[in-house]
Amino acid sequence: MRSRFARRLRTALRRIPGPWKPKYDLLRNEEIRAELQPHPLSFLSFHSPFLFLIALGLGIGYLFNAVSGWVSFESFLGYMPGVVAVRFIIWTVALLVFGIAVSVLTIRWSVFATFVAIIALALYITLQGPGVGANPFFLPLYSVVMALVGMAIVDLYRRTHTYVVTDLRLILRAGILTKSERSILFENVTDLETKQGILGRIFRYGHVIPVTASGLGTGAEEAFAGGGAGAKNAQGNMGGALFAGGTRGVRVARATSYAKLHGVTPFRQVKMLLHHLLQEHSMVYYAKDQRDILRDMRELMAAREEVDTILVE
Repeated sequence: MRSRFARRLRTALRRIPGPWKPKYDLLRNEEIRAELQPHPLSFLSFHSPFLFLIALGLGIGYLFNAVSGWVSFESFLGYMPGVVAVRFIIWTVALLVFGIAVSVLTIRWSVFATFVAIIALALYITLQGPGVGANPFFLPLYSVVMALVGMAIVDLYRRTHTYVVTDLRLILRAGILTKSERSILFENVTDLETKQGILGRIFRYGHVIPVTASGLGTGAEEAFAGGGAGAKNAQGNMGGALFAGGTRGVRVARATSYAKLHGVTPFRQVKMLLHHLLQEHSMVYYAKDQRDILRDMRELMAAREEVDTILVE
């Protein structure tokens, strides 16, 4: 009676806006088993571009303002009129090269776009205040400040990640301005891919990627190989070339940070909870459970028949 009254009360409160409204719109008789968030170290890859920005700022700060016993970069340039431009070009090229390399390797061009925005703001400040740009401490301090701001935004983005494990499904949501949410019923999950690095094993966090029958949670990795040969005659005015190549692809488990359980902790307990819930919603487990029930019923009926036979005799 009490549980029925509590369910009706929760259903009524969901329809009324207010602080008592639950954070998640649950299904009928759905219960939350766990509410998780990513471990701070699991977003280290998102922090790495800003760590490079800090290192670059400290490096050029040392280069432009070398200690005694070293020939400073300013002295090497001889304080020529274009020294501010040379500083800015070196700093810009280093950022762009690193941004392109990271974007190509991670297939995440947001890193390059962020660096372009940081460079554009620095250029605007330099043009608006020539005295600021001429200061050899401007670019080092600017790099460190922008890196700290970027790392704070990344941590804010991490905190928006919420993974809810219920007895029926997974609710994965994240986003600062644009909210993204993925809801996965356990009956649609065909496989769980888990990953745990060195830091994850030390600090007990890891990634869990739920793969569905429709292919959500998977990606493709392509490899390319090729070779060529060329030849020309002795006069060098005629020649030919031949090139051949091929590609090979493989399907791998891959998902964004809000479409998987990214960096959840404690990893082992979360993994076992998900496996138990998948087992409960598996058709094989359900069929086995029904088979065990029928077997118990047959044994009970057989025992009852034996008792009836003894009573009749």
